[in-house]
Amino acid sequence: MTRKRTIGIALAVIVLITAVVVVTLIYRSDRTEATPLTFATSPKEVHVTVNGSDHGTVESGETITVSLGPEATIQLSQDGFAAHDEHLAIDHGQENLVTAELQPETPQASELLEQERQAKEEREATEHYLQETEIVYDQYRILEDLPQHGESYSAYQGLASLDDHDFGIYLHLYTGYEDHGRQQFNTWLKTNNYDADDYDIIEEIKNEEPPQALSQQPSHKQLQDTDPAEVSIPTDITAEGLDVDDLAMLFATVSTTWDTAEDHHHTDGLKRAKSLMTSPAQDEIFTPLNPTVSPTWRKAATMGARSLSWVTFYNNDTIGEQHNIDIDICWAWVTDSKEVLYEGPRTLELSMDDTVSGPRVTSFIYDDPDPFVDQTNSPCNMK
Repeated sequence: MTRKRTIGIALAVIVLITAVVVVTLIYRSDRTEATPLTFATSPKEVHVTVNGSDHGTVESGETITVSLGPEATIQLSQDGFAAHDEHLAIDHGQENLVTAELQPETPQASELLEQERQAKEEREATEHYLQETEIVYDQYRILEDLPQHGESYSAYQGLASLDDHDFGIYLHLYTGYEDHGRQQFNTWLKTNNYDADDYDIIEEIKNEEPPQALSQQPSHKQLQDTDPAEVSIPTDITAEGLDVDDLAMLFATVSTTWDTAEDHHHTDGLKRAKSLMTSPAQDEIFTPLNPTVSPTWRKAATMGARSLSWVTFYNNDTIGEQHNIDIDICWAWVTDSKEVLYEGPRTLELSMDDTVSGPRVTSFIYDDPDPFVDQTNSPCNMK
């Protein structure tokens, strides 16, 4: 092989290698992958453009997936704010975080940032309160059982009156029934293995008659003999012609009557009671994307059970056109096999206003017992 030919072959190899490298670089620069982009922005909602492509409005903390190469040009904008442009090197194997604080250019934009700041502080304060509350609940089992109601008393959690206690128990008694109320409350404490000396109990005497339950309490035998098909699932509910007490009782009953063959979450009962509420109250009903039910509900569902409810406590405090109503309501799952499953009580707080169409529920709060705690001593258990 001549020297000239050898040099020619070497040059050809170099040219070939160079061509492969160039093609590889071009390929890599053109290659794109589905890439998650996570945004942390102020204000919370911004309009996103990536490499000139519009991706709509994105909320802070949200992640979108975009087909990207090794680099991306990102623009964030919002009415009243200066636009934010960013050139981002993309790492396909790592999180790609876009962080930006848009600068306000109008009074409205500045006001929006202030509102978001206050909302963040309130959210953090609420989270801190819930964490502290969870710690206290872990220490004091009795809090899971409050509020508690009897014929002549009501007991609620509140602020402590003594420095060496984390909370107080406010015992509401009624004029002329004080001794009976105290006896009932102390009996409840002893039945549930609580010692009154362990708690800061603050008595409050109400100058009124004790509230009365407004629905008949069934016996265990009656519930055993009830055919699920005889339990009517309320439909086409109307508030027409109802006074405050009747509407409150209907709301409590409808919202705790379920058919396990058709219903998949406890909010299904609330949805059937929508006609008894104002529009804002209806918007308070929230069903999770992946709804869960209690173990008792799941067992009832295997037997095609329906629920039958009854009120054990009712109190209406009315000031002008505003009605604040406290209700305790129990329910039992009745089955073809005569097995009865008990749940509750649900403590229900209703706010109602007199509207041009009559009384309507304007807001509601309810609390159910922990489904994983033994309910043998529950006032709802009729066995």
